[in-house]
Amino acid sequence: MATFKKFQGPFAVLLERYLTEKRVLGLKYGEEERLMHVFDELSLGFDCSDGLSKELVMAYVKKQPHWSQSTQEHRAYLSK
Repeated sequence: MATFKKFQGPFAVLLERYLTEKRVLGLKYGEEERLMHVFDELSLGFDCSDGLSKELVMAYVKKQPHWSQSTQEHRAYLSK
């Protein structure tokens, strides 16, 4: 499993707690952790002082030309 650095964004504590809870339940959450780090890094470029913004969410799930439909869906729904 890949080793990731600590979450750094405004939702770092929440992301870490969520990941820990899923692992305590016995889930590996490898790919999900990778995507959580993508979200975490992206969040650094947004004003999140009022919480999760629509702009951040839309930027995170915005379909890229090289993505399959399932890739976009997986980003939109981490806890599969």
